[in-house]
Formats: sequence, C-alpha cells, structure tokens
Amino acid sequence: MNRIGIFLTYDTDSIVDEYIEYMLNDLSNVIDKIIIVSNGPLSKEGRKVFEKYSNDILVRENKGFDFGAWKDTIISHIGFEQLKEYDELVLLNDSFFGPFESFEKVFHTMEQQKLDFWGLSVHGEVETVRDMCPYGYRPRYIQTYFVVFGKKILQDYSFYKYWTDMEYYSAFLEVGEKCSAVLTKYFSDLGFSWGVYSDTTEFESTYEKNICHHAFNLEYLISEKEYPIIKRKSFVLGKRRFLKYNTGMDLLKAIEYIHSNETYDLDLAYNHIVRRFNIYDLKETLNLDYVLPTDYTLEDTVKNLPVAI
Repeated sequence: MNRIGIFLTYDTDSIVDEYIEYMLNDLSNVIDKIIIVSNGPLSKEGRKVFEKYSNDILVRENKGFDFGAWKDTIISHIGFEQLKEYDELVLLNDSFFGPFESFEKVFHTMEQQKLDFWGLSVHGEVETVRDMCPYGYRPRYIQTYFVVFGKKILQDYSFYKYWTDMEYYSAFLEVGEKCSAVLTKYFSDLGFSWGVYSDTTEFESTYEKNICHHAFNLEYLISEKEYPIIKRKSFVLGKRRFLKYNTGMDLLKAIEYIHSNETYDLDLAYNHIVRRFNIYDLKETLNLDYVLPTDYTLEDTVKNLPVAI
C-alpha cells in the first residue's frame, strides 16, 4: 500500500510530548508520507521532533479544528490529482495515546476486509438534543480521530466535493454534529463500504446502549476487542460522567490491564496529562482515594525516606 497521512496536532504550550513521537515512529512503518499540521505555533524543539518523521510540516491558525486542517491540506496543499496517486489516505490527530500494538497489525487486519473506508471505533446511532446534525439525529458513525480512505473513494469525485463543500465551524460541538457525525453516512449513502477495527455492534440494540465505548467501556474494548489506544479525553471526563454509565472504575481497570498485558510505556501518557490537566480532576477520574487505618505506622524501611502528604 502506498499511503499518505495527515497528522493534526495542537498544544496550548506549543510543546510536542513524547507520546506523539512514539506514535509517529510507529506510523512511519505503515505510512509512506506523513504531512504534519499544527493548528497553532510550534516550539523549535517541537519542530525538530517532527522533522524526524516529515519534511512537510504546516503551521496554521486553529480554523475549523481537525476538519478545517484536513480540508485545507487536502485541497490546497496536496491537491486532488496528487491524492489520486495514493492507495490510502490516513487522517488522524494527537488526541490519543498508543498504539499498544503496532499499527502494522491494525492495517494488515483491515486490508483483509476490503473496505472503502474505516476507523478504529464506532459510535452507535443516537438521538441528538442539539438540533445541529443535518439528519435530525446522529447516525452510526466512525469516530473521526482516526479514519482511513481507500483508493476507490479517493478516485471518486464525491470525496473532493465533500471537502470542498464543508464549512469551517467555530464551535467544537458543531464540528462533532456537522462533520464527525456526517462523514460516515455521507459516503455510506453513496454506496461505499465501511467498518471499524474494534467493532461494538453487539451493544447497539437500543439508543441507551449506544454510548461512547472508547470512553465508558474501555477495559472491554482493550481486553476483548484489541482496541489499540486510549483517548486523551478519557482522563478528564470526570467521575459524574463515568458514574452515568458504569461503576466509575473502568478507566483505572483499563490502565491496570495495559500495565499487565501490553508493552506500551504509560509514562508517555502520564507525562502529558500531568502537564496539561488539573491534578484534582485526574485524582477524581482515576479514583485515587485511599482510606488509611487509624493505627497505621510507617515500616522501619521507609521511616527515613522524604515523604510529602
């Protein structure tokens, strides 16, 4: 496969953390050309990291979020005619940690399915309460942090019409309802086949069960469906959100599973979330609460260690 990828990054501090370098290093095994797009300024150190994996680095204003960056890169930087020369186009962003296993395995598995486009996870059909989605509901869709388009769809005019006609949205919710939730049905209605690597169709019997599985059913997705990543947002969703769908322990159990069964260094994730997110929120989300016995004493072996409480 001759693949081209557009990797989108955004960091409020213009920093490129190690988890991104790990991801790009793995992706370089399956993608021939990676275009890196930053929706904001890059530090000199960050640019040096990216230059290890690409000689095509674009810096733009954060206009239209992910889809705006992909649109501009596809239309103005690559061009439709050049894009047709590739077998696959990979669109992804920096919103996840991983992969726990190489993306080579993921791409090899999905090649066997002969799909026109695919992703890593799916969200089932749900009613929308925001009246933003043009369908009047949110259809079943590939979650768009990672989407791959095959040659058949890249050769079709509808692919270019989709990106040309797409607007730049200024609100994140609009992007979700008018871009992420639309893309899959748009191409599916045109007859293109699609699927996902970690499918959860068995849970989609009712609207109530059509939750975001990569957020609220993560342990199952990783242990049973070989889901290869953790979304960054999972660490800051908040305990109230988790308790709506599970016991609130799912993320912690997923992390424990990765520690025990995968070789991925979770310090790559921790280094980023501790820098970017509020420590109290992390404590709540990960249930890092402990009750000590009233007669608790330090063992002799740790009495002389420096301790902060």
